[in-house]
Amino acid sequence: MKPHILFVAEHTPWALLGYQCVLAVTDHVTPVFWSRGDPLPGILDSWVGDWIISFKSDLILDHELLVKARSGAINFHPGPPAYRGVGGYFWALKNRDQEYGVTCHFMVQKIDAGPIIDYESFRILPTETVSSLRFRTAVFLLGQLNRILPKIAENIDLTPNGLTWGSHLYTYLELE
Repeated sequence: MKPHILFVAEHTPWALLGYQCVLAVTDHVTPVFWSRGDPLPGILDSWVGDWIISFKSDLILDHELLVKARSGAINFHPGPPAYRGVGGYFWALKNRDQEYGVTCHFMVQKIDAGPIIDYESFRILPTETVSSLRFRTAVFLLGQLNRILPKIAENIDLTPNGLTWGSHLYTYLELE
């Protein structure tokens, strides 16, 4: 049986590509495209299904929604575990990091704190800007999504890889 998925993402072309990837494995998808400042989508109150997939989304999902996902809730985070929260692109360049990455993890009530399932790193280019790093990260996130989706479609357990999150949660307030 094909899984019922709640797909939560921002309003971007990358999110639409991610949505198309999810549709390739199941036609039972409830899409929610949300950007910071938008009202909360009412569909979240009534949704029940197998998986929640949050893809590059800043929408904080509450515990009551997370437990409605019978198989699990996962987030595709556009940054390495060192950069929980938002603004990782900026902080990585400010800190002159040599590499960046994308992280897929189980969602728990605490932001970017659930067990990490998959992490992929890539080199930061010498001429990198926040904009170019954001663009390149989205490409890697789509690849990561496409590595994880077949496991969801085939009902293969997603297992934590043992990596741990950084202790600091980066916020919008820090970026301003």
